[in-house]
Amino acid sequence: MFMMLRRRNRNVDALSALGARDLVEVMSADPDRAASRLSQSAMKTKILQHFFLTTFGLPDLFSFPKYLRAIQDAENFSLFDIEIIEWLLLVAVYAFFFWFANLFDIMRFVPEGATDDAIDAGVGLANAKRIQAGRVGILLVFVLVLSVTLLLLYQYIRFRVHQIVVHAGGYRASYLEAIMAIAADEDAAPPPLSNDRAIGQMAELADSLADVEDHSGIWDLLTSAWRYMAGTPHAAKPNVAMPIQDLHLRFFSRKAIHVFAKILLSFNAMYFALVWATFNASIAPVLVSGEATWYPLALVGIMAVLVFNMMFFAPRLVRQLALVNATVRVNPTQLKAVIEHFSDVLDMQTKMADAVAVYCDANLKDVADMEMELDALDPAGTLVVDCEVLRGVVKRY
Repeated sequence: MFMMLRRRNRNVDALSALGARDLVEVMSADPDRAASRLSQSAMKTKILQHFFLTTFGLPDLFSFPKYLRAIQDAENFSLFDIEIIEWLLLVAVYAFFFWFANLFDIMRFVPEGATDDAIDAGVGLANAKRIQAGRVGILLVFVLVLSVTLLLLYQYIRFRVHQIVVHAGGYRASYLEAIMAIAADEDAAPPPLSNDRAIGQMAELADSLADVEDHSGIWDLLTSAWRYMAGTPHAAKPNVAMPIQDLHLRFFSRKAIHVFAKILLSFNAMYFALVWATFNASIAPVLVSGEATWYPLALVGIMAVLVFNMMFFAPRLVRQLALVNATVRVNPTQLKAVIEHFSDVLDMQTKMADAVAVYCDANLKDVADMEMELDALDPAGTLVVDCEVLRGVVKRY
């Protein structure tokens, strides 16, 4: 999960790092590229970034992608944090599967007037194979229902995220038009703040945010539903920032979506554990007896579906949920942590610049010499240098 998210994030961040004007030029020059999923994700991030910085009055130096990653990592961990209610629900579904399979077996293979002795004697090999095939079929139905539900949930969250981005972009006809408007705003914006002023501005916002725990568990959802039905809604704390208060999303609950995704992914993990344990227990008897050779292959096929759910749906759900949690309701803890971290980074950059100046003075060099070295590493003039190579040049100074 983390590896797949990191790979996707690196590709999106490479485009998101461009300014709005540069992004417009890149997308306008290649319409096919602008229509790609990667470019659409980069433009969505840029639109939400501009909206976020404008809403909170943060300087352009604030790293919105880093804030998104922090939300994403927190979302990733929380989705697989098993609560006691969720554990009970998993056990209930586990028991329901075997109850349903047993009921199905009795209906098909046990005569209505069978005696207890006949039932205790068990079934013959032929019926046992049919029972085995029936249980695999039932499990496959459970897994396919889960896959379809994950697909529907993913499409629903994507649609809601699109609504949020359209709102953040000023309800323009396309993402590209919204980026053009952002580029015009950036062209007319005053010069960027100095590091000291930017740090002060971010620190002021960080100090105004309290460390509020995010209540998005199953029990929290149940208590919220009870308060709603009882007509006593929970009053939000005034220091919890909610930048999209004027956007009304009908039939949408951030907490309910989070809990539903959490339960579905837990079901996926439980099914995989069940099938994996069954596969390990059956492979040796099948090889020894030569009977039901199709059975391990069927289990491998079901596991392939579950792995697909985990590798395709799970990272995409986490990414979309992170966009929702970063905009619909801001996470004060993560925002404060990113601001404090970035303030430390800017302070370190200032110290680095001072150290470079001291080195140049002591060795009769100039910053122009450093620039010449970087130009030599970039003969094509792309203004892009490998990070490790750049770090080596900085270390020499």
